Amino acid sequence: MPDGQKQEVLQREVTLILESEAFARSKANRALLEYLAKECLAGRGDEITEYGIAHGLLGRGDEFDPSTDPIVRVRMRRLREAINGYYAQHDDRVDRLNIPRGSYALSVLRVEQPSPLAQQAEDAAAEGPALAGEAGAEGSAQPVTDAQAADRRKMRKLFGLRFVLFLIVAFAAGVLGHGIWHEVVPSKAVETALTEPGYPVVAIAPFDNLTDRAENDTYEKDVQRQLAGDLERFGRVNVRVLNADLNSELEGADYVLRGSILSLAGHLDLSVALVDVETGEELFQTRMSDPVDAQGIYASLRAVSHRISSYLAAQGGVISALGRPDAGATSAPDSVFSCVLQTDAFLKDYSPEKFQTAYRCFAPFSDILETDAVGSTSFGTLMLHSVPDFQFMDTSGLPEAMQSSPEKLTEYAEGLADRFPVLMLCSSFWVRFTMSRAKPILPFAPCVRR
Repeated sequence: MPDGQKQEVLQREVTLILESEAFARSKANRALLEYLAKECLAGRGDEITEYGIAHGLLGRGDEFDPSTDPIVRVRMRRLREAINGYYAQHDDRVDRLNIPRGSYALSVLRVEQPSPLAQQAEDAAAEGPALAGEAGAEGSAQPVTDAQAADRRKMRKLFGLRFVLFLIVAFAAGVLGHGIWHEVVPSKAVETALTEPGYPVVAIAPFDNLTDRAENDTYEKDVQRQLAGDLERFGRVNVRVLNADLNSELEGADYVLRGSILSLAGHLDLSVALVDVETGEELFQTRMSDPVDAQGIYASLRAVSHRISSYLAAQGGVISALGRPDAGATSAPDSVFSCVLQTDAFLKDYSPEKFQTAYRCFAPFSDILETDAVGSTSFGTLMLHSVPDFQFMDTSGLPEAMQSSPEKLTEYAEGLADRFPVLMLCSSFWVRFTMSRAKPILPFAPCVRR
């Protein structure tokens, strides 16, 4: 068709597909189709590349390598499947949107529909063998009696009922199986963590299913939500769960956590990367797997997720290391989180100088500590080390105001239990741990969000 007409038809088909129910539920497919349509309608269809989509739409940095990150190919496959699914439900459409294999440019296919007379002839031809089968042995059709007709109607009805029953049972089994499956690890979306301002924001994208089995797509958000819950428990990051890994979804986030499901057969195999949103630089990358035992996929998922979240969000983990201030920095702290990081720096070598830097850092935030569990526990850790009787560090050079006592420390821990009831069990453990005079390493860390 002429170019002008092709553009008009392409725009119409794109609009109809984007308005469909299936595309309304998928931000990723909508965004990719809108991106491709915009480029094609502007005459740049032949210039669309895998790198262009990765950089311009999916937030990948300059180090994007399609040989190790197949995100664009995965998204294109899903978009093609979604478009085919749309036309399967609208098979009367003559003009159809198409994305040829090996290309990113949209095109229009015209599917010729049979004329009414041709359709009648086709229907008659299809009925011919059935009528011939009903003919008598002499080759001539025998008249069908009322009783025979009634029996045939009864058989058709019985067959139809059996087929419907089969579908109902299959559907019920699928729903029940999915319900039992997700009862183990609830798939409810995790909201943004309610930490104080100043803590880093980590956006977690749905994981990409690279197992070549479309039915495994259901695990993409399950892995995402499990990691979100585990990261949020440390309390050191604000967690945001994304519906789609798009530039438009990353606004306000400091880091984005991306990953792929590499295998679910025998082993749960995950690849994970933490990326700086502003620069696109990959800051951390790891691959972990666990055998899938009798407890199932979700038991392995919890184990792998716990290890990954610990590497990232625990005291001294990757995210803390990224934000840790220089030991000699003298600038005023801008948030409680900066004081938490100063405490982490002190715990690396128990330096009295770093202790004083961290202790003074908390001074402007006394009011905020009333509601900030992470900051409060970090300050409590400093108090723990400043008790001369415990001999955790050399306190002889500390100002008297910074030194503490077992009684003062116990009072502080009881105050924490009053302000943060969920920490009551942990705080009582902390007091007992303190009185044992063992050398601690921030015992509150695993308890903050539990």
